[in-house]
Amino acid sequence: MLIYGSTLSGVPIIGLSSGGQIATTKKPVIDSTSLKIVGLMVEVGKDTSMILMSQDIREYNAELILVNSEDDLIAADEIIRLRPVIEQDFRVTGAQVKNESEQSLGSVSEYTFDPKTFIIQQLYVKPPLIKSLMNHNLVIARQQIIEVAPPVIIVRDASLKEPAAAGQPATLE
Repeated sequence: MLIYGSTLSGVPIIGLSSGGQIATTKKPVIDSTSLKIVGLMVEVGKDTSMILMSQDIREYNAELILVNSEDDLIAADEIIRLRPVIEQDFRVTGAQVKNESEQSLGSVSEYTFDPKTFIIQQLYVKPPLIKSLMNHNLVIARQQIIEVAPPVIIVRDASLKEPAAAGQPATLE
């Protein structure tokens, strides 16, 4: 089951050891090279510089996140290997999407991810205003993504492999 990325904000984090809420999610920390949610920026009281690594999440659903304890929350400045990802502050939502031919397809309005792996699986792209009169939102699968060069995501062109025979559907490349 895939989950919308917009559900990652404002979710209570419950510690199994305390049985109570220990934090609230603020935003995802996304590695643009792998399109993986590597962690969540969380708010503990007034401190918003704590991170919950995605591998420390025991269970995730839209209503709550379960972790072992508050020890799973780490200060952002203590995670050296994630410093470049945190500083980049890549946001999938709002990123421009272009195809290989450099044509603008629009901007990402939403995305879905797998709650077991936290890998982004689909992008929902809203076309520019003029194109939106003729086209609906696009759904782009992860396999169609060629490159992520923030703030732009490059996807494969939709082209025909070969013309369809009479009465047969065309196959896309």
